[in-house]
Amino acid sequence: MYLAPVRLHVSLLALVLPLVGLSSPTAVAQSFTDRAQQSAERGAERPAAGQGNEAFPAAQPPQLPLPPLSPQQQAHLDQVLNYWQAKTEKIERYRSDFRRWQFNSKEAPPNVAITVGDGVIRYMKPDHAVFRVDQVVHFQGLDANNQPQYQQLENSFGEFWVCDGKTVQVRDRNKKVCEIVELPPEMQGTDIFNSPLPFVFGVQRDKVLERFWVRTLDPPPGPDGKPLEVYVIEAFPKYQEDAVNYKKVQVFLDGKDFLPASLAVFLPNWRPDNDQREVFEFTNREAEWSMIDRIRELNLFRERFIPREPGGDWKVIRKPYEPPAENPPRVALPESGGQRR
Repeated sequence: MYLAPVRLHVSLLALVLPLVGLSSPTAVAQSFTDRAQQSAERGAERPAAGQGNEAFPAAQPPQLPLPPLSPQQQAHLDQVLNYWQAKTEKIERYRSDFRRWQFNSKEAPPNVAITVGDGVIRYMKPDHAVFRVDQVVHFQGLDANNQPQYQQLENSFGEFWVCDGKTVQVRDRNKKVCEIVELPPEMQGTDIFNSPLPFVFGVQRDKVLERFWVRTLDPPPGPDGKPLEVYVIEAFPKYQEDAVNYKKVQVFLDGKDFLPASLAVFLPNWRPDNDQREVFEFTNREAEWSMIDRIRELNLFRERFIPREPGGDWKVIRKPYEPPAENPPRVALPESGGQRR
């Protein structure tokens, strides 16, 4: 079976930044709590934006060069982020199917995915969400016509996590283990932006600029050679808790609805000669419903879209929140250009 990557279509919209490199239950859950702790460590503990590299610890993940933005580029970036924020603030409920391609040039030929996965995303404002990969096929080699072949392995499931506003359930369907981690108080409610999915549940310009170095790029050409009607945003992580998961992210905003149409995530070891990235595209996207549906969804959302705890022969591990004894300073990466707040 061959599942070729779908060409970017501007009519496919989405709101997602996946849990890159966080396939294990413990890593996903810890990522939520780490961000809650680190988001509170601001102000005096964080080096000011003009200090030299000596203000940062020596051992840091590499940072790709990002040239300083011109006043015109900065103004354009601000305009895009402000408009994007205005659009996402209006979304109260969202659901979408997605397809994800994972690339690794050490395990497959160039531009051939090592896995192709189909899944779903569910969200209800302010703090309920689901990310689930339902089907995954794995690269098995090239056929006689040099076409990649894929196979779905038995008992092979993708990531599945649920946030109900107070806890994160991370379900390992391969082992039938559900890890339920209580979120810190500052992560409960409206601060879900500080989850590992910063672009999913509403975009806030100031928080984006605080967490990432950001710039806009020219849109790629379409089949007719003309630029696609998209706005492209490239984001580089400023802090280690993000840099350990991805080197950079490219978001393609639809020119009509101004919501992400596609997403490319470049993993920490990505280089031009070492292709390690994930690409997402979305179908069957829905945001908001009629008033009758709204009432029904509000009553049934937790049962239909935010699944209850698994039963049967599942093993459930509960981890209550334990405040850290001492908060270490938040580790920032050296600035190498790009916008500053």
